[in-house]
Amino acid sequence: MRGGADPRVTSYWSFVTEGARLATTEVARETERCTLVIDKPGARALGLLIALGLALVGLPAAQAQPGASRSTSSSGARWALAAQWQVGGLGADAVDATATSVVTVSDTDDRVQVYSTSGTLVSQFSIGGDVAATGVAVSPDGLIFVSDYSNNTGIHVYRPDGTPFATFRPPGVADFTPWGLDVDQAGNAYVADPIADTVYRFDAVTGAVSKVGSSGAATGRLDGPYDVAAAPDGTVLVADGNNHRIQRFTPGGAFLATFGSAGWGPGQFGSRPHSVDVMPDGTIAVGTASQPVRIFNAAGVFLQEAWAGSEVTALATGPDRSIYAAALLTNPVVWGVAKLSPTTSGVATVKAPKKGVRVTRRKVALTIRCISADPCKGVVQLTVKGKSLNAAKAYSLPAGAKAKVKVKLTRKGLKIVRKKPVTKAVATVTGSTRKVRIRR
Repeated sequence: MRGGADPRVTSYWSFVTEGARLATTEVARETERCTLVIDKPGARALGLLIALGLALVGLPAAQAQPGASRSTSSSGARWALAAQWQVGGLGADAVDATATSVVTVSDTDDRVQVYSTSGTLVSQFSIGGDVAATGVAVSPDGLIFVSDYSNNTGIHVYRPDGTPFATFRPPGVADFTPWGLDVDQAGNAYVADPIADTVYRFDAVTGAVSKVGSSGAATGRLDGPYDVAAAPDGTVLVADGNNHRIQRFTPGGAFLATFGSAGWGPGQFGSRPHSVDVMPDGTIAVGTASQPVRIFNAAGVFLQEAWAGSEVTALATGPDRSIYAAALLTNPVVWGVAKLSPTTSGVATVKAPKKGVRVTRRKVALTIRCISADPCKGVVQLTVKGKSLNAAKAYSLPAGAKAKVKVKLTRKGLKIVRKKPVTKAVATVTGSTRKVRIRR
């Protein structure tokens, strides 16, 4: 641990209620336990301390039960860009969200930053240059978990003020390479390991460490799982990267369902899905490196694409069903966080001549029509295999109206278009996408 801490290693946590202090006692158990590195010989707690090395304080003892009903996304809801802000010099490697804050971690800047949900920097603290941060999660009681990918040290846990609290990892694992992680409402931690092709589950009550998934391409098996999300119904969603799909499991590791496939069509993953999160109503958001955010209902049925930036490195969802994507923003072109919020905006469509549209003074003219009874508003985004061609262009139309919108290409976008006489692009608006031919 850093910051002058005096580390101490124990094989498990035991409950101590008097004085709310940790004691270490050798107890032989057949169940695997999580190895902890504690920053102090004694750590304060506000009630029962969890037997696992998560060191979570005052969490509810009950666990959500798998198999509870999952509702689909609210009728008519669409997600559109609501806010964006720059994060550090080269953005965030991971992000998590609560009702009041957005937490990012950056391996390049070596720090955790806490923002309001509108993008105001509230606090920050250094994690040191030795931590190769790849994931972040906020526990129900506010502790901040950070994955350390390349140093084989495990998961670092910090108090909200940034002071180190604990470090844990699965015992007996020589090479632990954690990436995305999540902590459910009962305090159980799930950590994706893309090299081991598995997800580790750290039980908050018993301290047992188990696995979800194993290496392979068949359903129920994993190949490069980069992220994991604990759903409100108690099930577990895994971003099965190299298999280009999302899989759902019980907490015990039993396979339940899968959706998604390789490809560039609606609901497909042209590049590997590396980030997943679940909203309170079961709606699922998935991030890839070179596509808009994909949004699915709880059953895995594709709902829409939502543009967040040209490169999405990670995403998280908030209790209000907003999506926070760490990405390379397009207007201005900086690394930061894009907030996508649900809206009742009507569905729009894009119309373009079959022969294509011509670039004039770096601009492309597209006709947008609002086909809903509600007014339509959002942004127009042109992409080629996930690469952005333009600075996001906003539009607002009355119900049933149509208008010609001139979209300005970026310098990089113009360079892509000039490579061929005709470039096949995808135009994305609120509620729909359309293939567009752009003539240079």
